Amino acid sequence: MKNKKILLIIKIAIPIIILGGSFEIERYISARVEKFSNNIVIVNEDNSALGEDDKPLEIVNRQSYGNVEGFSENFGFIGDDEALVGIGLSQEEFYKKYPNEFDTSNEKDDKLFDEANDDIYGNIYRLKLSTLEKKPLPLGIEVNSLWSDLELNVNKITYIKDNNYLIYDLKNDSSTVYKKASDVKEDIGNVEGNWSKDGSYIISYDDGDLDLYNVKEKSSKKLKVKSDNLWIGITPGFYSENGENIYFIGTQNKNNDSRYQRTGIFKINSSSQKIEEVLVLPYRDTQSSDYSKESGIPSNDYSVLEEGKKIILNATIEGKDGTYIYDVDSKKFYNVIPHVNTDAEGSYCSSIWVSPDKTKVVYINKESEDGKDQWNLYAAKINGNSLTSKICIYKGINFPRTISNAVQWSGDSKKILFFSGSEKIEKNNFVFTDKNEVNIITFK
Repeated sequence: MKNKKILLIIKIAIPIIILGGSFEIERYISARVEKFSNNIVIVNEDNSALGEDDKPLEIVNRQSYGNVEGFSENFGFIGDDEALVGIGLSQEEFYKKYPNEFDTSNEKDDKLFDEANDDIYGNIYRLKLSTLEKKPLPLGIEVNSLWSDLELNVNKITYIKDNNYLIYDLKNDSSTVYKKASDVKEDIGNVEGNWSKDGSYIISYDDGDLDLYNVKEKSSKKLKVKSDNLWIGITPGFYSENGENIYFIGTQNKNNDSRYQRTGIFKINSSSQKIEEVLVLPYRDTQSSDYSKESGIPSNDYSVLEEGKKIILNATIEGKDGTYIYDVDSKKFYNVIPHVNTDAEGSYCSSIWVSPDKTKVVYINKESEDGKDQWNLYAAKINGNSLTSKICIYKGINFPRTISNAVQWSGDSKKILFFSGSEKIEKNNFVFTDKNEVNIITFK
């Protein structure tokens, strides 16, 4: 859990963590330029304009309250009045234990820094939302040992302990080993996995290929991906409804020539092991020094819509950063959330959180207000190739910790849960917010 997005061999962008407000915004700068052919079609440079909607998005209830001391991660709802969260040391406890700045070039300090990081993220708790009562999971599972996020359909998580991979069932507080470290070629803890949406499979990276674990049958199947001309570019970044077709972000060479490469989203059928291109960008010359027309997929932030007919993703297309909806049949990109570069820091990648029923999206974007940059939180309806009924639900937001799971949807797609603070406190290489307020918004 320490690294939310692990770039394996991706040659499009170098991820840089920038502190925006009091949370981590994943920014990136291009390491290579794209040389474009004419097959990229952006139908509208900005397809985010509000359109007519006979059922506009409405907020029926909004709650902001409390302060969860030591809050570190939001893993989402596990009931109407309960959430799964990470809780570590409070700001006061942390700086009492670690009063001095860390010199990570020093081996002793570097080890202490890792210990401090574990302390700041802490363990996983059940949080009763109405009373803020906290209850740790019986086995004392650390946040930094998590290997996948919560799967709402089955209320299960995967984690690593004693060099083994385990599944924890939140319904009966039981834990079972499903894979031993000796069966894994990667360094343990370095790569995260994804659940299939129906909770039947766990999909993970395995030495360049994919491992598909059947939870019910307790069996694994290796799906061959890696070749001279194709490899997995970002992990985890895997998506599947039921284990039949698995989507992943990949990078391709052109005709065995590594100078010319392109990235895209692909899918592999678990039965036939046939790989299909779903979305690909043009090949680029990796030796070019012209950065004016860069293109790439900088993160694993994408969602499959309408049973594979559309993809919503963060991308740079012809030098334009933003969130796009890609129409698979027409092969056209629609820029639904343009990114606003208002300062010298340049490009950024902002997260999106799509509802389980794929009808709504919450996203964060930069805005300039009264001459000052700030990050605002928005909600909108996904309507074909557009976003409609866009509303700002929180201005000047500061997320306490990891941005990728900062907002979580309820299973019925009616509520979102997030935590926020008013300002950041930065000291000794670590950042806290002044408080960790619970926010629950219910949509009609």
